[in-house]
Amino acid sequence: MFASHCFRHPSAPLAAILSYLPELTVSDLRELAAPGIVPESLRKYLQAEVQRRMRVSEKAASESAPAKDPRAPNRE
Repeated sequence: MFASHCFRHPSAPLAAILSYLPELTVSDLRELAAPGIVPESLRKYLQAEVQRRMRVSEKAASESAPAKDPRAPNRE
C-alpha cells in the first residue's frame, strides 16, 4: 500500500501524509499507530483519528437504530 509507505517515510511532509487519511481504514490506522512504526507525534494523531472515527461510527449506528415507542409494551 503506497499510503502506508508514505506514512513510514521519515521525511514525508505532514500534509502529504494527512491527505491519505480518508483512504485508510480504521484497521490500517491502528496498524500504523503501533509503537515504533511512525514518529510518536504522528502516532498520537493516528490514535486520535481512530477514536474520532469510532465515535462517528457509534453515533451513526445509534441514530439509525429504530426509536422505541414509549407507549409500546415492554417485552423484555
